[in-house]
Amino acid sequence: MKKTFNQTMPCAVRLAALLLVPAVCVAFSGCSAVPGSSGSSAAEPSPSPAAAEPAAKPDLPSLRPLYQGDENGYYTFMTAASGDYQQVLYADYQTGTQAPACHITGCTHDSPSCPACFFTGVPVTLPCPVGDGTYLSFVYGYDSDGMSIVRLNQDYGVEQVLYHCNYISSFYCYTDGSSLWFSTCPSGDSYDRIKRLDLSTGGITTLFDAGDTSGQSANIIGCAGRQLVVSVSPYYDSSEPQTSCLYLVDADTGAAELLREYPITNASAGRTTNISTAVLDDTLYEYDYTTGELTSTGLADRQTRTVTDALPPDPYEGRGAFDVTITRILNGQLVVEYYSNDWTDDNAEAKTPVYLVDLAAGTVAEKPALPPLNWNGYDHTSTTILAQLQDRLLVLCRTEPYTRTTTGTDGAPYTIQSSHRYFGLISYADYLTGTPNYTEVGMLD
Repeated sequence: MKKTFNQTMPCAVRLAALLLVPAVCVAFSGCSAVPGSSGSSAAEPSPSPAAAEPAAKPDLPSLRPLYQGDENGYYTFMTAASGDYQQVLYADYQTGTQAPACHITGCTHDSPSCPACFFTGVPVTLPCPVGDGTYLSFVYGYDSDGMSIVRLNQDYGVEQVLYHCNYISSFYCYTDGSSLWFSTCPSGDSYDRIKRLDLSTGGITTLFDAGDTSGQSANIIGCAGRQLVVSVSPYYDSSEPQTSCLYLVDADTGAAELLREYPITNASAGRTTNISTAVLDDTLYEYDYTTGELTSTGLADRQTRTVTDALPPDPYEGRGAFDVTITRILNGQLVVEYYSNDWTDDNAEAKTPVYLVDLAAGTVAEKPALPPLNWNGYDHTSTTILAQLQDRLLVLCRTEPYTRTTTGTDGAPYTIQSSHRYFGLISYADYLTGTPNYTEVGMLD
């Protein structure tokens, strides 16, 4: 059994809380001329076709985001109390328990023979379920520099290296169970491409080429059926006018349609365009910072309507960074998160209200907050959402202080006051009303 992987970045988040939900929200930062698409290599740039309803593909499954869990459970990894090894854990939603991800009966889960244990020098693999018992992982430094996409065996070791590259440009990847769509900068190149990886054969196809401009990024920010929504952003250059672009890309043919062009503006407010964008339920949502208007555009019919113009303004009235993030739809409510700070006052605390927009009525109400969690000595008022399920959210729900011992550069041990963070399930209704009715299922760290 060969275990691999030095560090895992699951495809859909591993920021503060390893988060990925079935929707992605961005404020775009740039793009280039209309790119081309190809079968196995980049094609010459071609004009965008006229807006048209995407072709129906009734026999093909819709795409979904890939992350370290599914409707049944969630994978995490943490360092053992002894510090000798790291361990992959699985939280089972049905039983409400978390245990080492090991299939061996009678295993003590503390030796190299345990599939869930990874001792010093043995890289950790964190499973991302694809379906039908298939798991992928994303590995840095496997056999060479850069990142590899690998298929795992039942012992979470590498069964097959499917693709190797400089890096995966965006950790928002999509799958239909048989292929993987992702953004990457191939070795030796300086700009991104959207690739399709066949998970059975390992065949790789360049689906969408962002154009040969150094530093240019192309990231998948959502999907509608078997259409990918791709943002293309140039390397920022304040000396010339630039635009950020949105494309609708057919996941099978690579045919690309230009949806939007946003002028890149002064970044003094902490962003580079005046539009915040999200793709949710086959719909493009856009918030205009200048007018305060929130609109929706169906990706099938291209019909745009105003959702509301009643969202509150920046709490700090432009004295610092102000971000509006459209995050998800729950029970007909569009969840919109604010972040605002005041650069003129060193003592000012960031304000993070959350608003609910009723998609049927267009009304706006501030969401009642769940109780803040305190870890590492600070109150965290924003709820950390790890995953969105069909009728529940997986969120951080509890913290517990503890003292851990580590070793300094001089070899002497010393103690650190830290916190364990626990996660649990909460219904959409309880989340929307700020009711802390959690079903705890595991510990994150």
